[in-house]
Amino acid sequence: MGNSKITKNGNTTMGTGAEAKNLEFEADVLFQRIYDKWYAFSVVEDDCLVTQVSEEEVNKRLGKKTPRAA
Repeated sequence: MGNSKITKNGNTTMGTGAEAKNLEFEADVLFQRIYDKWYAFSVVEDDCLVTQVSEEEVNKRLGKKTPRAA
């Protein structure tokens, strides 16, 4: 399988040889709610990046206050 890894939860991931790094850069981000989950979409160097984010993170990035529970 090449560079694949088995994660602790049993899922298999395929490696690309790249390592995860903390990188900071500016990019336009679209936050989209799909059903009950939030996703962040961005295009960086012709690649579309998508990740699931928490509602708190969306509110933080957009400068909104998190609604209080009733």
